[in-house]
Amino acid sequence: MAPAVERVRKASGLPVAVGFGVRTPERAAEIARVADAVVAGSVLVDEVAAALAANEPAVPRVLAKVKALADAVRGARVAETV
Repeated sequence: MAPAVERVRKASGLPVAVGFGVRTPERAAEIARVADAVVAGSVLVDEVAAALAANEPAVPRVLAKVKALADAVRGARVAETV
């Protein structure tokens, strides 16, 4: 993935966001190490669907997933600058 991100960054001169395959905090951290931004969409929709199927409120599930992904991205960025 890193070579593709670099090619896009070099060709465009713009920051690069990656949003394919972001389903786990580990994957989000991996992407954060090479891209300028991590985009999570489908995984959040899946959390809403799972909550509805379980007859649970969706907001806590979505917020927990967002927090886990954001913490992983922040951790990867902090480790990168140390």
